[in-house]
Amino acid sequence: MKIDTHSLWTTRRSITFALILCLVMVIGASSAQEPPSTINAAIPQRAAAEDGEGVRPTIDRNSLGIERGDVVTAITESLDPDYVLPNALVPESGPITVLVELEGAAAGAIWQDAASPGALVPQVASRSASLLAQQSSLLAQMQSQFSVQKLGDLSITANALILRIDAANLEAIEAMPGVARVIPDQFGEFTNADSVPFIGAISVWENSTGITGTGIRIGIIDSGVDYTHANFNGSGNPATYAGNDASTLADIGFDGSRIVGGYDFVGEGWDAGLPLNPDDDPIDCNGHGSHVAGTAAGSGVNSDGSTYNGPYDASTTAMDLSIGPGVAPEAEIYALRIGGCGPSVSFVAAAQAVEFAMDPNGDSNPADRLDVTNNSYGGFYGSPQELLTQQFNIATQAGVVMVGSAGNEGDTYYVNGSPNVADGTIAVASTTNDTTYGGVRLLSGEVGAYPSYPTIIPASQSVNGASGYFGPSWVRRVGDAGTGGTGGCSPSDYDSVPRDGMPFVVIFDWDDGTCGSNQRMTTAVDTLGVYGDGSGGQLHGLIAVTPVDDFPFILLSCGYDDGGGATKAPVPCVSILREDGLNILANPLPYDVDMDSALTSTLGFSEGDQISSFSSRGPRMGAETGLQILKPDIAAPGDFIYSTAAGTGTDGTYLGGTSMASPHIAGSAALMRELHPTWTVAQIKALL
Repeated sequence: MKIDTHSLWTTRRSITFALILCLVMVIGASSAQEPPSTINAAIPQRAAAEDGEGVRPTIDRNSLGIERGDVVTAITESLDPDYVLPNALVPESGPITVLVELEGAAAGAIWQDAASPGALVPQVASRSASLLAQQSSLLAQMQSQFSVQKLGDLSITANALILRIDAANLEAIEAMPGVARVIPDQFGEFTNADSVPFIGAISVWENSTGITGTGIRIGIIDSGVDYTHANFNGSGNPATYAGNDASTLADIGFDGSRIVGGYDFVGEGWDAGLPLNPDDDPIDCNGHGSHVAGTAAGSGVNSDGSTYNGPYDASTTAMDLSIGPGVAPEAEIYALRIGGCGPSVSFVAAAQAVEFAMDPNGDSNPADRLDVTNNSYGGFYGSPQELLTQQFNIATQAGVVMVGSAGNEGDTYYVNGSPNVADGTIAVASTTNDTTYGGVRLLSGEVGAYPSYPTIIPASQSVNGASGYFGPSWVRRVGDAGTGGTGGCSPSDYDSVPRDGMPFVVIFDWDDGTCGSNQRMTTAVDTLGVYGDGSGGQLHGLIAVTPVDDFPFILLSCGYDDGGGATKAPVPCVSILREDGLNILANPLPYDVDMDSALTSTLGFSEGDQISSFSSRGPRMGAETGLQILKPDIAAPGDFIYSTAAGTGTDGTYLGGTSMASPHIAGSAALMRELHPTWTVAQIKALL
């Protein structure tokens, strides 16, 4: 499957193996932006559950680290001291955000090889306080010489200051005594009704006396979470989402949802290159994080739009649900926002989010660290020497299960993404899964209609297209590259269409053009107008024929852009199998076309457990010369996943990518943490 990356960011091991193993252990258990100058906190004021630690189940965190002899090696001392990250994109002057790593190990480095991490928490807290004092002294020296604004600090997972500086001073700051290196902010990208049963999660719910993630805390490090959505027990009212002040929790809090804490580390309106301007409201304006959170731990949504609150057992699949539950539907969710409304994420914000996961209440004591985090973002060709990667390793040694996406760079060696190349992280590749798709129905046609079309042609419906019953409509091909067309990317592709007022559905071969689905939809609407809106337009819908090498579908995001950004398109937009598309192209006649989103179909054969074409491959290079580490670690369904659609109140949407695979494993890890509260991260990783 191909993903329309022009318009939709997406950010061979059998996944069946993962939850079969879980089930085996279950059975065994049953029998035995510019920030204000006042931002100085190490981590800003936490938005957390009301100090409700007492209501959590007893989990022994004293033994949750990586066992001695595990593959994880030295974090600070073994690194190449000459290694620096590329600064080619750093301007010669002007304000930039940097992470200044200081000499001396992070407080959490003492967890390395610790048999009982919990016993070391007081030492980590003491070391953290000492580092913060040292950082404060060094910061004062910097501010006496340069214009420096402090944005934050890290002490548990890294020994670093987060600063806003003039790029012209970067090298001078890096040369100061006590400074190890200066790292300019880097920017990565964001890389269930069928998939959750497919991996066997229901078997765990059913056969282990209600293991559903209760009391386990999952941090979703992503674009935020739409806590107003019914899938998280929010109000389910789109007006609540639209009216929310996205810069504060003072108005509606977390809307009564299952989101119990979080923070926005980038701030409303942030995009790559803009200064960070954090606030306490991690509401999602992108959609990626909400989709991910729904897969990991969504409650489920009933057909009437209300939140599904159980039971979570074998009967769940028989329920008439609009959105199926996530893998750990009763886990507590923390929304840690590190990206804006576009596809970019800030690695500096990610570093702060990891620190938050280790110390949610911000008191420098990691006793309250989260149980699991999901990290569906990253770059490619990841290095084990990057600071964020080192933070991940410290977190895993402390007992936090760090799960992340492998990346969507395809079948290329060593392309596995950072920071999820960390030794202790569970890096997740994507597989296909047996699923139910949308459909297009050609109810009638004139003589000559191709005789073999099925009752419902399998189709992948666009994220942003409208839905409804459309017909009769003449199906017309546009943009044929064989006659100089561009696959619907240019207005000239529509020159041959008669302007007779008759409605029609556009069909084009995706490979005839190079633009994305937003541009194709916008071009069609602007050129033809929309039929039935009183303008005399003719457009009824768009159908994209999937390229031959991208079986079964290309995932579309057919928004309409009037110059102010893409919004929901006024007509439906789908992609169909190439075979069906070629049949329609050979018989372009007036059909009674039904493109309703309620239509469903299957491919008629098993397609599960195949590695996705876009999924990044490994291995990765180790910190030592010549050492190669096996990555990704595991695979999960990510090809065509239905989960939360942010801002809709109750609706879901299909997205694809390793970003969608990772939360399946994060949810699985939450189930295993509940089932085996004293197990080490290494044990849980090995089990999965």
